[in-house]
Amino acid sequence: MATTYTPSEYRQSGGRADSMTRFFSRAITLNWYTVAYIAIFIVAVFTRFYALGDRVMSHDESLHTYYSWLLARNGDYVHTPMMHGPILFHATAFFYFIFGANDFTSRLYPAILGVLMVLFPLLFRRWLGRTGALIASLLVLISPLLMYHHRYIREDTPSIFFTIIMVWATFMYIDGPMHLRRKARWLYLFSGAMLASLASKEVAFMYIAIFGVILTVYWICRVIQYRFKRPTKTLFYFLTMPALLGGVVALIMYMVFSIALGAYPSLEGRLEFMSAQLRGLGSGTTSLDFSMFLNWTLLTVVGTLVVIAGTAVWAFRRNLTRLRWREVLLIFGLTVVLCVGLIIIEEVSHLPSRSEAIAADPDYDQIDTVAERSSPIIAAWVLSGLAIGIVAYIWRKGWVRKFYRFPEFDILIIMGSFIIPWGTGLFTYLTGASPRDQSPDGITRTLLVLIPFLAVMIFSGLVWNWKRWLISAIVFH
Repeated sequence: MATTYTPSEYRQSGGRADSMTRFFSRAITLNWYTVAYIAIFIVAVFTRFYALGDRVMSHDESLHTYYSWLLARNGDYVHTPMMHGPILFHATAFFYFIFGANDFTSRLYPAILGVLMVLFPLLFRRWLGRTGALIASLLVLISPLLMYHHRYIREDTPSIFFTIIMVWATFMYIDGPMHLRRKARWLYLFSGAMLASLASKEVAFMYIAIFGVILTVYWICRVIQYRFKRPTKTLFYFLTMPALLGGVVALIMYMVFSIALGAYPSLEGRLEFMSAQLRGLGSGTTSLDFSMFLNWTLLTVVGTLVVIAGTAVWAFRRNLTRLRWREVLLIFGLTVVLCVGLIIIEEVSHLPSRSEAIAADPDYDQIDTVAERSSPIIAAWVLSGLAIGIVAYIWRKGWVRKFYRFPEFDILIIMGSFIIPWGTGLFTYLTGASPRDQSPDGITRTLLVLIPFLAVMIFSGLVWNWKRWLISAIVFH
């Protein structure tokens, strides 16, 4: 029987009813939607936990379980980037400590997160709709790839799970229910999820970059709309759609390159091969590899055009006269340009392969301790000084108060300020010395880069909102 409060009792209690009483007295409507999600939950638990420890451990799993076992037994743990973030090992060691070490408990961490991932679309009902959330949960439930990783002790499932939390916290902060929108709790949750994603797998840097770019474009469009009193929805689409499509098409073309041009791993070799094949195109003396490359490239181009045109026709299906084909062709052209740009960046930015690195340094113990140039350190100080100057100017002009109109800017500040110091390793690498150098000179070199980046992080955060930023920084660090 639920407890009731008279008005006087409610005021005496500080205006707050017993939260547990309110929780257990909530009515739960048992309809087809609730029954469907109960069934999904039961199937998710069964498919993620049944015979979880029966399959033999793979190579990656054996590494994760062995070092987790050492951590649980002796408290020994040394971070090795080859095996990604440390959270996986500590979580697995925790389950060893509670339930003992065996193949079943080794996979508990990803299995639990896998069940939660199946149910996570429930939290996106506001944006997906009830039916959309249910379909999303079903797709996650039956996906063979996701189910495999949910039963596999690797960092893939935790990385995806914490990234989804980042997305949900962003949505709730920017576009959640009015009584929950822009609450500080979402910034704190975002900060913790971002750290957990970074501490699970390095792919988090790509996720953060993608979110940062999309939110930045969205914020800029909103600022333009506010400043010039003109709608910028079309501008946002023109900036984001080619970027997303270009990235997807570039990924497809990477696969085409790897298969059709796999015999020519270097950029120079591929250019020579393509040049020779193009010269022989008129005489019909092209090779099978070139024919495969040409056919798959043509199919990708046609498929991209069909997707863009089909989406446009569907969007204007009720009034096709409003459809502007020039805009469709412009989106297609921007997609192609961006795709080609990404492919060029990929081709010219290859580092030595792992086999080449091992051949040059079998024990991975050769550390460059002498910096060949100091210009990257000077650049770090100059760029940091410029950034602090710009932030100070914006603050003095009172523009920060205008930025409060845009909740996406708050997420950008949290995300950007916390990531800035992580660029220390890159600038240290650019000096010619190794970021792994832990000698006195190496530590001094690292600090000379880290200090200006920390100054930018702290100053920008305190100028924005000192209280929310400090709490978020504590959660993150």
